[in-house]
Amino acid sequence: MQTAMRLSFGLVLCFLSSVIGGCSQTVDKAAVEKKVKANVAAASAEWKDIKYEGKLDGTITTAGANRTVSGHPCWFSFTGHDGEGGVAVSEGGKWLVKYGYNGGKEMSAEKMDGTDEDLHTFRAAAAEFGAACIKACP
Repeated sequence: MQTAMRLSFGLVLCFLSSVIGGCSQTVDKAAVEKKVKANVAAASAEWKDIKYEGKLDGTITTAGANRTVSGHPCWFSFTGHDGEGGVAVSEGGKWLVKYGYNGGKEMSAEKMDGTDEDLHTFRAAAAEFGAACIKACP
């Protein structure tokens, strides 16, 4: 009887650990980094110095890259996960604009230290960068 109870208890623990363990996402950061860099590079040869960092055990992707748009050398910074994210654009240490994406669509566009013209100027490049990063996100 005692052996049967131990076996039952062991099976319950095994089941619970597999259910609970299944809730935590394990992310291969190296694979995500490789995918982000490949996707961004494939989107355009104009992307330079592509960087990646996984936060919160790799479940949040942050990436950045340099690109010159209309004569403006800029840093594009992405943060996101699960099909959504945002891209902010910086020039000379000044954050100009940011865009938010969800499900492949632009959901927001905001000026930071930039102008209405900046929103228009960087929109296509930010969308390209965001889409490439989101495609690689866990």
